[in-house]
Amino acid sequence: MSSIITTATKHSLVVTCVASVLSSNLPDWYKSALFNELYYLSDGGTVWLDPLPASEAEPPSAANPANPPLPLPPIDLVQSRNPKVILDPVGLSGRRAAAREVCESSEEERGKVKTFHARAALGKEMGLFGYLEG
Repeated sequence: MSSIITTATKHSLVVTCVASVLSSNLPDWYKSALFNELYYLSDGGTVWLDPLPASEAEPPSAANPANPPLPLPPIDLVQSRNPKVILDPVGLSGRRAAAREVCESSEEERGKVKTFHARAALGKEMGLFGYLEG
């Protein structure tokens, strides 16, 4: 019965595993942040959005073929299936600025738009986590 681990052995394995996380050398916020991330991952607070197939990742063709639309992040497909999903409710991601004309945007908004499009391209290639809060 060598495959059965005793309670004492299980306890020592857990202590060994968490000892590095509970180290007093780490800042106090680290433990809290790690717990929060593990909570979201383990209790359904996050979803993994796989990269989209090319046919779904491309937005509908624009009216102006000389200015084709940029790819959208995978979360947009989620929103298209559930319109109640609110994306970027406080306007931090550059999503809203990306929908406006570039000439109307401030320098700060153009920076957000550039970052938004980079994240959209990365999400299209690799997928991304969507954090569900509230």
